[in-house]
Amino acid sequence: MINPIEQFAVFLQKLPSLGPRQAFRLALYISNMSSSEQLEFKKHLEKISSLKTCPMCFLKIVEACEICSDRNRSTGLVAIVEKETDKRSLENTGIFTGQYLLLGELNKDGILTTEHKRRLGSLKDREVKEVILALSPTVIGDVFFNQIKEYLNRLGIENVSGLARGITTGSDIEFADSDTLIESIKNRKK
Repeated sequence: MINPIEQFAVFLQKLPSLGPRQAFRLALYISNMSSSEQLEFKKHLEKISSLKTCPMCFLKIVEACEICSDRNRSTGLVAIVEKETDKRSLENTGIFTGQYLLLGELNKDGILTTEHKRRLGSLKDREVKEVILALSPTVIGDVFFNQIKEYLNRLGIENVSGLARGITTGSDIEFADSDTLIESIKNRKK
């Protein structure tokens, strides 16, 4: 019979950036938590599993999307991000006042999926004046930048820009510091 801690560790390896040793350490740590801490951990997992997806921006929400329903945000400015962590990094700069569209994971094939196109297509129902493609500055990000820009142009959205290169090529937006992101947003390219 397989040890439950080892089974849990194998499952945890599905999480990004967790190798076998880190996953085993985490599984062991959780197994050594007190009963009350494990119960609290379980409650947090249950709350996360009950999250909904905003029909406008596709971000995870509890009830109403705080960003899409915020009347102080510019509805005509939309930043397209790959991951929720990218959105969080942009929000932490404190200077982006538009809305978001969560595109979802960019596959290594460099091809827009049906789901990507569905999400991008939802922008034509909004009064979008400018789109910022806030994609990570990687080869895949560059390939998708061009495809998405062309796709949005076909939808009638002409004002499409990307973040300026202040972020190191090959890195993730998630790990960029706020000053670099601020400069990237201010100096975005057309």
